[in-house]
Amino acid sequence: MGINAQTANFTIAGRVSQFSDRPVYGTGFEGQVSLTVKGLKSNITASALGLFGKTNDSLGVEGYRYWYVEALASGFSIPVAGPLAITAIGGTVYHNLRPAAAAQVSMSNGPVGGINYLPDFGVAFGFKAAVGVGLTTPAAGKLLTGKLGLEMVYSKDRGLNSIGFFGEAQVTASLADIVDAAAIKSTFQTLVKRADMTFAADAQRGKAFSQARLQEKAARELLPLNLSNLSGKFYLRAALLFDFRNGQIHGQAESYLNVANGVMRGAGPRGRMGWVVAHFDEAEWYVHAGSPTDRLGLRTSLGPVQTQMRAYFMLGHRIPAFPPPPLHVQRLLGISQTPTTRQNSELQGGRGIAFGSDLSLNTGDFQFAIFYARFEVGAGFDLMLQDYGSTCPNVGLNGWYAQGQAYAYVQGDVGMRVRLFGIRKSISVFNGGAAVLLRAEFPNPSFLSGTVAGRYEVLGGRFKGNFSVDMKLGNKNSCGL
Repeated sequence: MGINAQTANFTIAGRVSQFSDRPVYGTGFEGQVSLTVKGLKSNITASALGLFGKTNDSLGVEGYRYWYVEALASGFSIPVAGPLAITAIGGTVYHNLRPAAAAQVSMSNGPVGGINYLPDFGVAFGFKAAVGVGLTTPAAGKLLTGKLGLEMVYSKDRGLNSIGFFGEAQVTASLADIVDAAAIKSTFQTLVKRADMTFAADAQRGKAFSQARLQEKAARELLPLNLSNLSGKFYLRAALLFDFRNGQIHGQAESYLNVANGVMRGAGPRGRMGWVVAHFDEAEWYVHAGSPTDRLGLRTSLGPVQTQMRAYFMLGHRIPAFPPPPLHVQRLLGISQTPTTRQNSELQGGRGIAFGSDLSLNTGDFQFAIFYARFEVGAGFDLMLQDYGSTCPNVGLNGWYAQGQAYAYVQGDVGMRVRLFGIRKSISVFNGGAAVLLRAEFPNPSFLSGTVAGRYEVLGGRFKGNFSVDMKLGNKNSCGL
């Protein structure tokens, strides 16, 4: 059953639905309603959502009743201090329910109203309060929006069960309001003049690298002409939970960055710039800021030139296996990824410290008259100190053993692009690459290895060759690390 009505001043919509014999939620009904009132500056919206039910009887034990009510109001602006204002207020109360992941609720054939809670007879009462905030200036308009919240859960046997804090923030300001566009344009013009002086001979002959063409190329490939369309986006969310029932503290945060439609963005999936998770209980503790396979980082794109900077830091338990070198290095050295042995797999997840960083640059295609060139370079390192005392007591100092690696690589292609009989063709004059990898394990036993290798092709492979130099010192450990 539903309602949907609209007038000149307000709109109201709602629904109520009944469910029965669900495996987890039993029998009950759920509903939601929203009211939007048209204002002078913005529309004010109020919404409410409710769930009331009783679980099924099981093995002769009678089911129990539960309920959930949520309300939210937004669209207004209440000044707090200076440009900071409250833009939304919300609250939730519930009984015999506990917070759960959306996937758990979906698998349990849960409510369709977006209520991510599961029935739990051990929860006497819970409530959540949240406020939306905004930061606005007359010059730049809305700069930041965010949300702050608090959730407390009380159990029936031990009082306060847990306290959770959560929040998120998003920068919505235009990049044109933050960056001096005139200064950027002046900088590019200076670079163009310097490049034009370098290619003065070609400019005099009317070639492509005249000053006017260079200015056009810089503006077109490195920055769009319409700087006012650039927008900066930064998003951060974080949560912190104190679980008194299980004696745990758990917090996590992640951030996303996307400036000027990808000119600068996070190096992770969907522009994720980084993530941090911290956990403390009686059995284990850890603080992880990224990992070897999912690092914090930034990626920039200026025309064809792309750079990437990444790093990670891990402390405490759940340290993963030592990472292999990047694929670029493996290909140039002619090695395969180090397989994870059964023993190494059992050793990972211990306690220790691990950190690493890497940097890469890809020039893309550069064109000068009929010549082209593209290069890619990168370097990085990884270091891990881990306690193997319980599983491999014969290595290191009191079981503590360190592993490290450092690497660098360069590869490039230089050639010509010509048109023969109406067909455009690329002719490689030189193509090659080289890499170096140094690995160390210490102490007791100590082991050092190094490899330098490379390959080259001249005139499309008419002349080609490769080289490789290996070096090893010391003894490998007996645990297969």
